[in-house]
Amino acid sequence: MKPRPTAWAAPPTLRGREDSHMLGKVGALLLGGGIGVGVGMLFAPAGGAETRADIASKVSAFGENVSDRKPQASTGTHGA
Repeated sequence: MKPRPTAWAAPPTLRGREDSHMLGKVGALLLGGGIGVGVGMLFAPAGGAETRADIASKVSAFGENVSDRKPQASTGTHGA
C-alpha cells in the first residue's frame, strides 16, 4: 500500500503545472487591463490635456475636503 501524499507536498510536476496556470491567469489579467485602457482611450469624451486638468482639479478638491475634515477627526469627538 502506497502512502498518501499530503496536501503540502505536491509532486514537482503538479507544481509546475500550477505555476503555468498562474502565469496564464496573470497574463490574461494584464491583457484585459490593456484592452480596457485602450477602449477607454478610444471612447473618451475629452482630449488628454482636458482630461488631465479635470483629474487634477478633482484630486485637489478631494485633498482640500480631506484637509477640512482632518481637524474634526483629531478632536476625538465621535458624535457623543
